[in-house]
Amino acid sequence: MMRARAHLGSLLAALAAGLPVGALADTELKAIEVEAVLDAIAEQRYAAGQKVVFDREDIASLGGLSVSEVLRKLPGLERGADGMEGASASARGMARDSVLILVNGKRPTASGRHALTVVGRLPAGELERVELMRGGSAEFGVTAEVVVNLVVRAPQAKPSRSLKATVGLRGDEPNLQLTGSVEGGVAERAWTLPLTFNRHRMPVEQQRMRGDPAGVVADERTLGRYRVDELILSPRLSLKDGERRLTVWPSLYLNNGWRRQQLSAGGVDTRVDRERSDMRIARLRADASMPLASVDGRLGLRLAVMDGDRRTDTRRLPAVGTAAVEALERSERELTGSARLDRAVGAHLLTWALEGAVLSRKDAQEAGSDTALALRRHDLRETSAAAWFQDEWTFGGADGDTFTLTSGLRVDGLRQRSGGGQRHTEAVSPSLALRWAFAPAWVLRTSVGSGLRAPKLDELSPVVTRSAGVNTPLEPDLGGRPGLAAERIQRFEIGVERYLGGERSVLGANAYFRRTADFIERTLADEAGRWVERPANVGDARHWGVELSVRLDSAALAGILPAGGSLRATHTLPRAEVDDARLGVRRIANDTPRHVSSLGYEHAPSGAALRYGVQLRHTGPVRTARASELQGTNRSGTRIDVHVTRQLVPGVDLRLAGENLLGARDRLARVARDDDRRWQLAGRDGGDRTWLLTLEGKW
Repeated sequence: MMRARAHLGSLLAALAAGLPVGALADTELKAIEVEAVLDAIAEQRYAAGQKVVFDREDIASLGGLSVSEVLRKLPGLERGADGMEGASASARGMARDSVLILVNGKRPTASGRHALTVVGRLPAGELERVELMRGGSAEFGVTAEVVVNLVVRAPQAKPSRSLKATVGLRGDEPNLQLTGSVEGGVAERAWTLPLTFNRHRMPVEQQRMRGDPAGVVADERTLGRYRVDELILSPRLSLKDGERRLTVWPSLYLNNGWRRQQLSAGGVDTRVDRERSDMRIARLRADASMPLASVDGRLGLRLAVMDGDRRTDTRRLPAVGTAAVEALERSERELTGSARLDRAVGAHLLTWALEGAVLSRKDAQEAGSDTALALRRHDLRETSAAAWFQDEWTFGGADGDTFTLTSGLRVDGLRQRSGGGQRHTEAVSPSLALRWAFAPAWVLRTSVGSGLRAPKLDELSPVVTRSAGVNTPLEPDLGGRPGLAAERIQRFEIGVERYLGGERSVLGANAYFRRTADFIERTLADEAGRWVERPANVGDARHWGVELSVRLDSAALAGILPAGGSLRATHTLPRAEVDDARLGVRRIANDTPRHVSSLGYEHAPSGAALRYGVQLRHTGPVRTARASELQGTNRSGTRIDVHVTRQLVPGVDLRLAGENLLGARDRLARVARDDDRRWQLAGRDGGDRTWLLTLEGKW
């Protein structure tokens, strides 16, 4: 588990007990290992940076069955995709890489989505806690708006067994999840062996209305089914020898997908699309930590290797004409490692770290027809290294904890090779953060820093995926751009928190500003008679906004909330603008929402056999306005999810969960222009409700 960023603040229990600061040198690092002395809100209050903690009870209240579902329901994050390559999320209206997801405190590299795929499909019960962090630091950088740390439960030596079975409907398609786990050990050796099988069935329903430059308007409807079968084997072994720790975590993920959809226009079938895919990800991760008496510190080491392959075969059969065929094979290999030294010196917690990663990827694409196929191969490689130093200094006030000043310096080096070209980028990124407990129940936090965000290999790959059937500026082919430059980011945040009810409730407000040079967005171009959308460095961008958050329990709202009730709400007002060098205009950034809101209520009295909760999520209109080239709005409506859990007997729970009870649909309306030509596209997707019934037992 990542060390509690309560830093020296996590030692407040020792301070309150009268332990002198000078005596902390021998005990501090051990206290950091324990990490369980503070509850979620208390840890948020005493953390060096902006941090929100979701413990096991909070995770259960979100109602997610898998880790990826928990991610999608976290307050402050915007709903992302949950497709074959795992969960994704965004924040503050930024669609691209705005959320950095860690697993047990470790930074994923370019193929971090693979690690997330494996962890994301695990049952939510495998999570010990989830930490949301904002603000810049040398440890995590400043490029992601929100850092999410998924802390997976450590194996326990006490023998136990668990079994969970879920059945239900997504739309009218049956779904199944089976999960079993065996745990045990002897003395300081513990292991757990979880095995999960998921059978997802999802309906496909899509409606499109298109208008072309000739004035022809066509209505098209797509109906079909999407099936994914998954098998996840993810054992973990934990060894202890005094203060030394070793954790070994091998993982195997297998995925088989199938999609079939029928397209029709005016009641006449026009095309049938079929897609099959297979994915395999094998990963081995080892983490070790040990005390270093020579420097009075603690050394942490990590090594991980990954091997993944995926093949997708797509076939489109029109009612008249020749079938279009496309096959993509992708293989990825990754090696990552890090070394970290933590040392407490008086009121300072000092950290030095080295990180490195090597990722290679090979793509082979065949496209054309049954009688004529063109083969293209592309090799991509990324090598990255980073060194950083951070100092957390807690001082001031009667207890010596009024201020925490966190200063750091991060040095990054990156080499990316794609399409026969190579780019090398370096950055030296300082950061500074301040926590100030300026009144008994008030905390002010602010941070400033800079950083480097490299393009992903997907954005660099020359592979072009052809659009399905129609090719217009509104439904273009998709490709990457070799030679894309990295973004350089400067960021500032300031926020205040007010704690209520003996640290059981908290109100928060936060403002942020971000400036990005060489900002990356997708742009359109006519390439040999086909419209292709590729990422490009479009110019400089600015993002700013305000976030409001509330977490209240029944003690803070006595007489309003019943005993055992808790309320959580967030509201974000994001704004963004781009100085577009290509178009010569200042405009809003693509896909910027007007606002993002969430509201949740959980009723879980202590010792009660029945608990329930409801969540509401709403995203305002998402706008794109690239001068006269492209105008568009997406609306996703309001989603309401509910869950009810009943304890049948001690250790056995029955849970009913409903999602999207209002049947909210995603609606889009877009217009594109090129000289005197004009295209229109309108449509709606989704709207399916989900009901899942889960029986879970542990003994």
